Amino acid sequence: LVNTLLEVAKIEAGEYSFSMSKFEISKIIIAIAANFEMQLNEKKIDLKIVLPPKKTYTMADQDSIYRVIYNLMENAVKFTEENGKVIITSSNNGNFIEISVIDNGIGISTDNLAKLFRIDTQYTSKGTKNEEGTGLGLLLCKEMIEINKGTIRVQSEIGKGTSFIFTLPHGSLTD
Repeated sequence: LVNTLLEVAKIEAGEYSFSMSKFEISKIIIAIAANFEMQLNEKKIDLKIVLPPKKTYTMADQDSIYRVIYNLMENAVKFTEENGKVIITSSNNGNFIEISVIDNGIGISTDNLAKLFRIDTQYTSKGTKNEEGTGLGLLLCKEMIEINKGTIRVQSEIGKGTSFIFTLPHGSLTD
C-alpha cells in the first residue's frame, strides 16, 4: 500500500522516472501470463491469449507497461471463479495498439465503476477466494497509461465479468 501510494505521488509530482523505448508488446503479455500459471491452475481458469499475426511494437516505458498488464491480470484472476476464463488480446488500431484483459468473473456494479481510477473514492473488494487489495492498483495503472500517451477504460456487468481495455502508441509492424 505504501509503495503504491508513493508511486502515485511521484507520478503526480512528475518525479517518477520513465524510460521510453520501442518493444514488442506480445513478449510482455506472454511473460506475465507465465507468472500466473500456478494461480490459473489452482482456480482452474482457462487463459486465452490472442495476438496479432505480426509483431507489434510500442514506444513506451516497458517497466510501467509490464506493471499495468500484471496488475490487470492479477485482478482478472482474483475476481474470476473456479473454471472461469481470462482472455488477453492485443490488436492494431490505427496509430495505437489496443490491449484488453477480459474475465468472466464477478463483475463490478455501475456505482462502483465510477469509483475506479480515482484516489478520492477508493474502491476495493475481496476476490473469489477472499484475496485482498488496496484499491490503488487501478489508479496507478491509469496514471502509467496516461504518461505513456495511452488511454484506459473499463466495461463490466455483475455476474458476467469485466474488461479493461487500454491503448498505447504504435511503434511499427514487422514480419
